[in-house]
Amino acid sequence: MKLSAPPDLPTSLQARFDRVADLGEIEPGWSGDAAATAARVVTISDFVLGVLRQFPSELAARVADAAPLTRETLATSLDLESQSEAGAMTELRRVRQIELARIAWRDIAGLADLDTTLAELSLLADGLIAAATSFAAAEVAKRQRVPRDEAGKALPLLVLAMGKLGGGELNFSSDVDLVFLYPDAAVAADSGEGSDEPSEPETYYLRVAQLLIKLLDQKTSDGFVYRVDARLRPFGASGPLVVSVASFESYLVQHGRDWERYAYVKARLITGLEFERDVFDFVLTPFVYRRWSSRRIRRRTLSARSGEGRS
Repeated sequence: MKLSAPPDLPTSLQARFDRVADLGEIEPGWSGDAAATAARVVTISDFVLGVLRQFPSELAARVADAAPLTRETLATSLDLESQSEAGAMTELRRVRQIELARIAWRDIAGLADLDTTLAELSLLADGLIAAATSFAAAEVAKRQRVPRDEAGKALPLLVLAMGKLGGGELNFSSDVDLVFLYPDAAVAADSGEGSDEPSEPETYYLRVAQLLIKLLDQKTSDGFVYRVDARLRPFGASGPLVVSVASFESYLVQHGRDWERYAYVKARLITGLEFERDVFDFVLTPFVYRRWSSRRIRRRTLSARSGEGRS
């Protein structure tokens, strides 16, 4: 099926539409909103057009599905378990391209509002980061013991989203700001599956984080998944890539600055959600919302009111 020009196509876009139409058949038999908006979308967006030509049936199926994006949808789309490292990188980039094109399509066509678009972009990043973290942990576990708690439960790398991703407002060109932590219980747990290579838990989590960054950030023939910025961690680029929750708390208490209080307002966990209380209730919330600051503000308010009364 050849593209038909939209009836309201501006004259200024006629040349672009003709160029796209000359590419041949790019509509794989859509119906409904997808068919009605195809010409408009591919005329406006070279990115969507490129993905459509590379993955026609996959993108067609996703655009035709009006259901909102979920982690379950992403998990179904991704197949990393049996992949090599190179295969996992290719798979992550394939799903990222298709889903970004679907989100862009719906945004350009007016089928999704701004809040929905930002939420889906953030959810897409969450799902890809979580999948890449699981794959990285499994790969490192083949060579090194997995840290566990006293009950023998394997302990995950905690990936803390910051900035636009943390606030659920990622855009199409955003990088992702991540901070990497690991549970304190892992410090005393150096047993588990994997090789007999002795090591500290910090080494295991460091290798998982390094592989995770490589899976997401390294540019291949398929591009990259996300540019990863880990410089918001304790002591910035000069600090360790991964720290325990206790070390994280100690840093914030002794060295935390005002800009970090503002930054951590948007922080949220992507992985290791079972440790959310440890990270937020016991570490971040007391740091961001200091009790002494609240009391000082209250005293200033009372003093100001007393002054008003005297005048």
